[in-house]
Amino acid sequence: MSGLELEYGSIRECINGLQKLPASYPTAERATLRGEGQNITELEQTADLYDSFYEAAGILMESTSKYLDCVIRDFKEADKKNIEISV
Repeated sequence: MSGLELEYGSIRECINGLQKLPASYPTAERATLRGEGQNITELEQTADLYDSFYEAAGILMESTSKYLDCVIRDFKEADKKNIEISV
């Protein structure tokens, strides 16, 4: 196997894009609902669902950025070791 070739610049662009993404979707302030009944309950549940989604999406973006940083670091270390072995 000849190995893998990565374009670090492309990965870095992806990381930068991921880090900028949350600013494109700022959190909205949740309005206080008044009243009772099934409609109010369903609206509250929907708002809770959106809150959970945005929180999970934020965690996913942050984790993916960290993972891609590790990929770059690990591949650069492997490249360096392979060069040292070859010499």
